[in-house]
Amino acid sequence: MPTTPSPNKGFFIHAVEPGLEVVGQVAVLRKEMRRKQNGEPYLALELGDRSGRIAANDWDHASEYDAIFTPGAVVKIQARAGEYNGRLQLTILRARACGEDEYQLADFVAASPRDPREMIEELRAIASGVSDPWLRRLLGLVLDSWGGELQRAPAAARIHHPYLGGLLEHILSLCGAASKLCEHYPRLNRDLLLAGCVLHDIGKLRELDASGVAISYTVSGRLVGHVAEGLLLVDRLADAIEGFPAEKLMLVRHLIVSHHGEPEFGALRQPATPEALALHYLDNLDAKLDHAWRLIDAAPGEKFSAWDPSLKREIYRGDA
Repeated sequence: MPTTPSPNKGFFIHAVEPGLEVVGQVAVLRKEMRRKQNGEPYLALELGDRSGRIAANDWDHASEYDAIFTPGAVVKIQARAGEYNGRLQLTILRARACGEDEYQLADFVAASPRDPREMIEELRAIASGVSDPWLRRLLGLVLDSWGGELQRAPAAARIHHPYLGGLLEHILSLCGAASKLCEHYPRLNRDLLLAGCVLHDIGKLRELDASGVAISYTVSGRLVGHVAEGLLLVDRLADAIEGFPAEKLMLVRHLIVSHHGEPEFGALRQPATPEALALHYLDNLDAKLDHAWRLIDAAPGEKFSAWDPSLKREIYRGDA
């Protein structure tokens, strides 16, 4: 992440502190018209850029600015930063809409530091090295069908690898960890586990939209979710492979539906094969480590990160 925004951007959200007055461009993530105690309307907002998100309120211009603060739009604001219940937020003083020629997309949507073309070729090499001919063909079809989308897709909207190319980066990280794990546990089916690493989150291609100034959920993402979408995508490709073994497809499906581990975290089934157990823990570890390192990087010079609601803790940097 660049340490300074482009000239028109003005400021990055991660640099906002209580008491500051800021002027610059933000993406509108959410908007809700609410009522004050006296009945007058105000706007409750969530604003963002590539460095983070922040709550904001417009107390005085709800009717005037309602059309300006459209989710997905870029708005130039003048705002004062403060705290409410220990949470940083902005009070909007002035605002206007920005034209597409006024802002740089890179200020709002982060991207993997790795070249996506190099990453997709690395994944093709992994897929072609799978010994099982059915799984190798399935993975080849996945990359032929969605390789272009994979080069841009984020892995999440907020928690882990939430940037362009993040899904591909996450998949490659899992494949590397899975290969090492199979050396330590040779009874694991390496081909099946690698297939799970590639396919477990493939439904994110339909769940998330990264075409604008913020990563958002599609309608299908909200109504169906990436686990079910992943099943549909994989089933469609397996149907195109004549004679694909039914039991092998069932094992791949199980990897997809169980990779979240528990129903309360989105799993349709608990992991019930050694490969599904391994995938779940590898996926969880990779996601949490990425999130922890980004928390550390967001607080340079500090011993501890900010308290994080998803991890329910601060992360200690240390000197090592």
